[in-house]
Amino acid sequence: MFIRLQHNRNMKDTFFRFKKILVIFLLCSGAILIICTVWWSSFQSQYAKKILTSSEEVEHTKVALVLGTSVQNRKPSYLLSKRIEKSVELYQVGAVEKILMSGDNRTEEYNEPQVMSAAAVVLGVPESDIQPDFAGRSTYESCQRAKEIFDLDEVIIVSQRFHLPRALYLCDKFGVEAVGYVAEGESGFHPYHVREFFATLLAIYEVNFNPREVVGGEKIEI
Repeated sequence: MFIRLQHNRNMKDTFFRFKKILVIFLLCSGAILIICTVWWSSFQSQYAKKILTSSEEVEHTKVALVLGTSVQNRKPSYLLSKRIEKSVELYQVGAVEKILMSGDNRTEEYNEPQVMSAAAVVLGVPESDIQPDFAGRSTYESCQRAKEIFDLDEVIIVSQRFHLPRALYLCDKFGVEAVGYVAEGESGFHPYHVREFFATLLAIYEVNFNPREVVGGEKIEI
């Protein structure tokens, strides 16, 4: 009888300890979630005024920087197509004179800038006004190379809204004055929104504490 009572008491103690740990875990998780939400909202609001949706809002800038994303079967993905179309729109209304197509070309079989450039030519942009950046393997590298390789002091970044705050932050850190121009292609919640949160944390860490090595080279005048 005593052994059974002792066993029951031990079970209750274990249950209450588990319950206490669970409550502490949930409270800590809730606090972290609130802190992250507030910080994320604050970070995005810093750049909200620099994100434009109409070509009429855009002041003339020499170069539009189009950030690459996936291509499939040598064709631009849906999101990339929208970025290319918006950069062409800026070119056609005279808001920009040149388009810098920056993307990933790590292998001969995968070439984002080539696909992006070809698509812009089809839409009416002369090839002479398109500059591919074959070493823009990430947003970080595209923004840094815009300054270090292409010697740009200002650009209009063309990408989806969820992507623009990080790109604007990076350009700012690398000494490039930039505004963002929204390409359509997103509606409601998208998995990219979650990815973008962690990508932004990584970008902040890399810029401030662990700078990434990017592909260098001679300067290219656009």
